[in-house]
Amino acid sequence: MTSRKKKTATKNPAVFKGDYSFVNKDASNIGSKDHSAAVSWHVVNRYERWKRQEQAKRLEITTSQPDVPQCASEKPEEGLKISYSLEPWQSDNAEQLMLGRSSVTTSYNLQQIDLPQPGTPNTSSYTHSEHVSIAPVPLEGVQLPPIVARILSYAYKVVVPTSWPSEMGRPKWSYEICRTWEDITALNNDSCYASATLCFYATLMAMATDDPELASQACFLQIQAMSELRERLNQRSASFEPLTIKAILRLFSAETALDNTSTARVHLKMLRNVVSSQGGTILLDPWSRANVLSADCYFALKYETRPLFPLQEWSPGSLTQPWKARLAMANIVGDHSSSVDAIIDGVLKSILLDLRELFRIDKYMNSHNVSPDDQIFRWRTLRKLDCISRLGEQQLSVKIYPHLFARPKLRYAICGGIALLTAMVLESPEPVRFGLKLTTELRHKVSEAQTEADHQTDASSESIKSNKNKVLFWLLYIGMLGERTHPLASDAIWFKSKFEDMARQLNLNTEQDQQAILKQFLWSSSLSEEIKRGQIARKEEMQRGVYESCGMSWRQPSY
Repeated sequence: MTSRKKKTATKNPAVFKGDYSFVNKDASNIGSKDHSAAVSWHVVNRYERWKRQEQAKRLEITTSQPDVPQCASEKPEEGLKISYSLEPWQSDNAEQLMLGRSSVTTSYNLQQIDLPQPGTPNTSSYTHSEHVSIAPVPLEGVQLPPIVARILSYAYKVVVPTSWPSEMGRPKWSYEICRTWEDITALNNDSCYASATLCFYATLMAMATDDPELASQACFLQIQAMSELRERLNQRSASFEPLTIKAILRLFSAETALDNTSTARVHLKMLRNVVSSQGGTILLDPWSRANVLSADCYFALKYETRPLFPLQEWSPGSLTQPWKARLAMANIVGDHSSSVDAIIDGVLKSILLDLRELFRIDKYMNSHNVSPDDQIFRWRTLRKLDCISRLGEQQLSVKIYPHLFARPKLRYAICGGIALLTAMVLESPEPVRFGLKLTTELRHKVSEAQTEADHQTDASSESIKSNKNKVLFWLLYIGMLGERTHPLASDAIWFKSKFEDMARQLNLNTEQDQQAILKQFLWSSSLSEEIKRGQIARKEEMQRGVYESCGMSWRQPSY
């Protein structure tokens, strides 16, 4: 009778309710050889089944409203209150902002702000070359100072939709827009975060409007946020709230928007220390993790510094088997040959292979209706940042320690080419300015790599030279695409002329012959076709110096 009960219990394990402590319960000791078996049994029989049930529930909810984030349609029962010093709002003299007066504390309700709906941003007329005039949002019965209303209105109507724009044939960002709105609404919950966030949006608006008063308000808000932040950091035994981490990130973004890179680096180190003290990036919620890592990785790649957050703590790993099967069923086999050219080795080879997989996922998501709530979006974001982090690390190592590499200048150029192609295929912060920087730098790197190849001698010089020319041909092709997508580049036919010369040197007379070489490295047929069709490229940067997670690319958005 007892054995029958045991068999029944084995077939029907207890329902998993999200408690992760179960993994050690059946192992007498964590060092026991039975521990791994116990963990595997619980994961397979309880956690996996629970995860599938939860995913099914989420999918069932999102199928009825696939493109509308849940937070946009829900209205809170009670408005949240925010209370902090509003002294600068009443100041008419900019000099008084830095002198200080007795503070006036006011409470007001942010939930009554009329939020714009997803997909209807009114931003087509906003450019940085024009004076942006944002009227305050409707605030019936809400005691918001006019300048605060202007800042929040600018955030809702300009910053959010331009960070996550709608582009033809590209993924829809309703989930991300929803989470960004939630971040703005969280101003009610923390005064330090409120000051830092308003400082960030005021900085962006001041840059767009050339408004000195807004710049002064942003400066005062920064001082206010830093003052409270120092008090929290001095309490070393304190447990930092998630909004404290977001406040530091907002201060970092406010500094990078002004190109104050040294101060921004200090904020980034502070952010790293706070996150590490709280258990690392793995304990952050997915949205905060993506923003923090995006800021770290792209800042490191652009300014050639070392990423601060250890990759082994947050790397999402390779694509899961169910998704690999889905790609195979959709006949998305990729644009590449089965191998990688022998001259690409080590870290660069692993980055190249991972980006090939990422390009396949991007191609699937652009041609199929994938729910915005699907976890593949989160995996795609982290996998892209994983590659960017490794690429930034490798680029810095080649620059600082060239003697450790056989062909340092060529390897340095390869890093630049991969960065530019990744920015064009996927999303990237600062698509205009950063893309133009990558294109311009790639030209200098390719020139130096060609000089290096001409001066190097090897025993097997013919084969080595042939491989180098193939790599240079691929890099020139990427640069040619960069010239097309960033038309502001000076001497915009340099890559094209060099590409044609190299094609003749390698006897690549047809497009098929050229593609056979490109497929040995990293290539996107979708990007090439898109550029050939004449996809309109952006001409102005809507958000300069913001490296948080975004959905922007070189393509002109369709508002």
